[in-house]
Amino acid sequence: MIEYERKNLNGVPDYTAAEFEGRRSDYCLLIPVINEGARILTELGRAENAGINKICDIVICDGGSTDGSMKHDILQLYHVNTLLTKTGPGKQGAQLRMGIYFALNRGYKGVLTIDGNNKDSIEDVPKFIEKLQAGYDLVQGSRFIGGGHAINTPPVRYAAVRLIHAPLISLVIAVTALIPIFGSFLGCAVGYCLVFPFTFRFLTEYQLSASIVNQISLNSYMGNFLMLVFVMGIVFELPLLAWLLSKLGLVNKTFFRTYRRHAVVILLVLSAVITPSGDPLTLMVVFLPLYLLYELGILIVRE
Repeated sequence: MIEYERKNLNGVPDYTAAEFEGRRSDYCLLIPVINEGARILTELGRAENAGINKICDIVICDGGSTDGSMKHDILQLYHVNTLLTKTGPGKQGAQLRMGIYFALNRGYKGVLTIDGNNKDSIEDVPKFIEKLQAGYDLVQGSRFIGGGHAINTPPVRYAAVRLIHAPLISLVIAVTALIPIFGSFLGCAVGYCLVFPFTFRFLTEYQLSASIVNQISLNSYMGNFLMLVFVMGIVFELPLLAWLLSKLGLVNKTFFRTYRRHAVVILLVLSAVITPSGDPLTLMVVFLPLYLLYELGILIVRE
C-alpha cells in the first residue's frame, strides 16, 4: 500500500491517498461518499458479487467520513483499489474533481462515477464500459427514460425531481446558452442608443469653417453606424471572456485588480479607436460601459 498527500492543486481540493493496489484496468469507478455507513459497504458487496473490480478499478472519494466505514482493512476486503480522502474545502463536486484528477494522472482511458448510497445499480457498470469501449464519449444513466426506474425513492423526492429539479436545470442551461446572445444584443443596443447618436451629432455639428458645409454620404453614415454597433456588441462579451479565462485557470481576481490601471489606459485607447469623432464626450460615452464591463469581469471571476 502507498500513502501520500496532495496539496495546493489548481481547482482540486487537498487530499490524502491510500493506494491499496496499482492501476489494473483501463477504467476506474469513482464513488463519492461521506458517512454512508452500511450503505456503501452493501454497495461494495454488490460490486464484488458482480465482479466489478475485475473490469475497472474502484476508487472511493471520501469527503471525510467519521462513521468508521472507510477503514483500510475493510475496504481491501471488498477489493477497493484506492481510497482518496478530501482534507480541503468543498462538497461532492470537490470530491469528484479530486477523483478525476487522480484518474487523469493514472492514465485511465475512461472514468465512471456512481453514488455511494446503495441506490444505484452498480451491476450495470459493465454496460457503461461496453459503450465507452465502443467509442462513446459520454454515457449517462437515467431513471426517467425508457427502461429506467426508481427504487426506494420517496414520492416527495420523486415529485421534486420531476417537477422542480429537472425543469430548473433545463432553465439554467437555456439561460446560460442565451447569455452570450444577450450580452451581444445589449452591446448593440448601447451602440445604437448612446454611442452612435453622440458620434453622429458631433460629426454633423463640427465645422472647420463657416464656409464649409458638412455633407455626410449614405456610405459614410452606414459605415460608421454598423461599425459602432458591431464593435459594441463584441466588447460586451468581455465579462464572458474573463469568466472563461478564469475557468481555464489563466486569470483570477488578483490579476484584474493588479492590472486595473493598465486596463484603464487600454480601454481609453480602444474607446478612441471605436469612436470616429475626437470629442471627449463621445469618448467617455464609450469608455464608461467598457470600464463597467471590466469591473463586472472582476466580480464574476474566481479568486
